[in-house]
Amino acid sequence: MKRSYRRFLLDLGCSLLVLSGATALGFLFDRWGFTNSNIMLLYQLGVLLIAIFTAHRSYSLLSAIASVFLFNYFFIQPKFTLNAYEAGYPVTFVVMFLTAFLSSSLAIQLKKSAKEKEEAAVLIENERLRSAILRTISHDLRTPLTAICQQSALQRREF
Repeated sequence: MKRSYRRFLLDLGCSLLVLSGATALGFLFDRWGFTNSNIMLLYQLGVLLIAIFTAHRSYSLLSAIASVFLFNYFFIQPKFTLNAYEAGYPVTFVVMFLTAFLSSSLAIQLKKSAKEKEEAAVLIENERLRSAILRTISHDLRTPLTAICQQSALQRREF
């Protein structure tokens, strides 16, 4: 229980840190005159990083939702509200969410695939070691058994 609670706190902290970093960089990008599409990419990158560094898909889902709200709140006119007056923004938000969530889902699958590949390699190595041990043991047993059989055959011939 203690380990899962600790993992929860680490994943939550990672998610908050990454989204805060994306927001801070977004303010810099905004100040430097970058477009909102560049700032959107920061949030998508953040969701992708959260998917890579956290243990469960729910963090990337929640961070994808949070990134849409953060982007809307801080960078869409009127700023510091959740209102978006231009007609295209709802579609932009949906596409932003779907892109962030789908890319994070792919990252999670890739992470699982690499982990499964590592586990398979460990199993193959364990099987190879088991086979080597069995060969060694059978060889070590075969030599004395052969000597005993030969000794027994010689004793039978003598009778």
